[in-house]
Amino acid sequence: MTAPTSPLALILLAAGRSSRMQGRHKLLEEIGGEPMVRRSARTALDSGLGPLVVVTGFQAEQIAAALHGLPLTLTHAPDFADGLSASLRAGLRACPPDCAGAMILLADMPDVSVADLRALAEGWRQAPPPAVAVTARDGRRGNPVLWDHAYFPELSAVEGDTGGREVLQRHAAHVWKVERPGNAIFTDIDTPEDLAALRARLAADRP
Repeated sequence: MTAPTSPLALILLAAGRSSRMQGRHKLLEEIGGEPMVRRSARTALDSGLGPLVVVTGFQAEQIAAALHGLPLTLTHAPDFADGLSASLRAGLRACPPDCAGAMILLADMPDVSVADLRALAEGWRQAPPPAVAVTARDGRRGNPVLWDHAYFPELSAVEGDTGGREVLQRHAAHVWKVERPGNAIFTDIDTPEDLAALRARLAADRP
């Protein structure tokens, strides 16, 4: 039995304060010649999996400017300071009403690839519904995560900064792990040191 074939939505969470970046907004920092948030959004769009919703919060106008010209929907979470759950609610509200599921992506994980996103979607489609597909390596869960629409009401009721972790734990029997190589599904950029390490790695990979 496979998941419904109606469209997926992709939700890119880009509302955080970058509180550990010493006054810099990490999502506006350039990675490979473009703002980090734009790089993450382009990856989501290039996957071709469905419409993209980007949730803004802190410095929303600057984030919107960094995304100018991309075919996506912007939605603002006015209560973004309440934590990740506020961004999640805003993103789910903006999803197309007929979507079969939503893939939740974090804008500060710019190493996640199109291949990662497509593999996650394929794994979710193969899982018995209602499934929650998670990227993993050697069994360790990473991001992004793809939720069946059946979980949207529970996700919308979550409070605080935990995102969907509590819902994931409640429905552990429906979690479907999709193994991926490398560290991209674990690598988020939180500090200036993280950013410097990413830039150095990308520079070393250039021919």
